[in-house]
Amino acid sequence: MSTTRPLGRYGLYLSAVVVGLFCLRVLGEPWSTHFPPMFPDALNPGRSDTYYAVSRLTPFRPSFYFAPRPVLYPAFIWLFGRSSQLIVLAQTLLYCGAVGVVCATAWSLLRTRLIAGLAVAGIALTAIEVRFALWTTQILSESVGISLGLLAIAAWWRVSAEPTKRRVTWAWVWTIVWLLERDSHTLPVLLVVVPLAGALGLWARRSSEEVRRQLIAGALIAVVACGYVYVAQSHSGRNRYPIEDNIGLRVLPNPSLRQWFVAGGMPVNSALEGRTGKSAFDDDRLFETDPDLTHFRTWMHGPGSRRLLESFVVRAPDWYHMLAKQWRPLLSDDQAAYDGYGVVHRLPKRYPLEIGGPDTPNGLLGWLLVAAGTVAAAAALSRRRGQVIFAAGGLLAVLVDVYFSFVGDALEVSRHVVGPLDRLNVMLIIAVAIGADLLWQARRSNPDDEHAADATEQQLSLRIADGG
Repeated sequence: MSTTRPLGRYGLYLSAVVVGLFCLRVLGEPWSTHFPPMFPDALNPGRSDTYYAVSRLTPFRPSFYFAPRPVLYPAFIWLFGRSSQLIVLAQTLLYCGAVGVVCATAWSLLRTRLIAGLAVAGIALTAIEVRFALWTTQILSESVGISLGLLAIAAWWRVSAEPTKRRVTWAWVWTIVWLLERDSHTLPVLLVVVPLAGALGLWARRSSEEVRRQLIAGALIAVVACGYVYVAQSHSGRNRYPIEDNIGLRVLPNPSLRQWFVAGGMPVNSALEGRTGKSAFDDDRLFETDPDLTHFRTWMHGPGSRRLLESFVVRAPDWYHMLAKQWRPLLSDDQAAYDGYGVVHRLPKRYPLEIGGPDTPNGLLGWLLVAAGTVAAAAALSRRRGQVIFAAGGLLAVLVDVYFSFVGDALEVSRHVVGPLDRLNVMLIIAVAIGADLLWQARRSNPDDEHAADATEQQLSLRIADGG
C-alpha cells in the first residue's frame, strides 16, 4: 500500500501540470478575446435554431425540450449564463477530465505496466492532437460530445473488467447523457450498445442477477431516450435539412441511388433535377420555397425520410463507396477551417508512424487489422472475456458511429465525423492494449491460474451483489 499511494499522488501532480500546460497552450494566447461564437450554428440573430437561441428558452419551458437542437448542449450554454469565455473554459476542463478518466482507467485495468503505459501515452497523444483539441475553443457541440463519449467508453470498460450494479448504472448514465448531446449519437446506441447490453443481461449467467437487471433496465431507458431525441427533432423540423442535403448532393448525382429513390416514390421533375449538386441552404433555401417542389416536400416529410433511413442499410454499399472515397481527406483533415483562435499552430498535427491513431487509409487498415487480430487471439487464449467483449463491441459501435455520422448529412462532413474519429482512435488504442495485455497475461499464467482468477472474480461479483 505504501508504494501505490506515492505513485498515485505523483500521478495526480503530473496530471495537474499537464492540464495546466494544455490549458495555457490552447486558451492562453486568445484568452482576451473571450472566445465569441464564430459559426452560424452557435449564434445567428436571424435564426431560431442556433445553440444560443435554444438556450434562451431555458430548461424551465416545455418548448426547450422540443426545440431544433438536442437538449444537452443548449442546457450547458444556459448553465454558464451564455458566457462564451466560461463555456470554453468549462469545455476545456471537461475535456481534460474525460481524457484523465480514460487514462486512469487504462492504467488501473491493464495489468502489464509497459502496455498500460503505452496505452496511456497513446490516449494522451490523441487528446492533444489539434484536430480534436481545438473544438474546446468553439461554441459548438463537438467538444462536449467528444468528452462525454470518452467518459462513456471509460465507464463501460470498467463494467467489462468488474461488473457491479453501481458501475453499470454509471455506464448507462454517461451513455444516455452522451446521446442527448447530438442526435447522431442515438444510432450507435440503438444498433450496438442496447442489443449487446440486452443480450448480456439476458444470457450472461456468470454476472449477478442485479447486474443483469440493471443492464436490461438501462437498455430500456436508452431506447426511450433515443425515441425522445427522434421525436423532438422531427417535431422541430430540423431533420429536413440533412434530408435535403443528401438528396441534392448525394442522391440526385448518383444514378443508382436516384433510381432506387424514384422507385420509392420520390417525385422527380425539372425543379428537383435543378437541385442536383445543391444543398438545403443554396439559392436562398429553394428546397423550402420553390412551389414546384411542393410534392417533393410532402414526400420528404413522410415516406421520403423513411426511405432515406432504409437506404443507409439496404443501399449501404453505395453509401460506403462515398465514404471510402473520403477516407483520406477525413483522416488527414486538421480541422483548420474551424480554428478561429490559432490552436492549429500551437498543438501537434500528426505523429510519426501514426502512433496516436490513424491519419491515412492505410494506417486505418493497419490499426484495424492489429486490433482485430489481438482481440481475436485474446478471445481464443484468455478466459477473461469481459474486456474482449468490450473491445469488440466498442470497435463495432464507433465504426457504426463513423458511418452514420458521414451518411447523416452531406454538409460539413469533416466536422460531423470528428467526434466519431476521436472515439475510433481511442478505441483502437484500447482494443490493441486489451488484446496485448490479455495475451501477455495468458502467456505468463497456466490454465489453472486462469480458472482460479475467473472463480475469484465471480465470487467477488456475487459478494458485492449480496452487499458483502
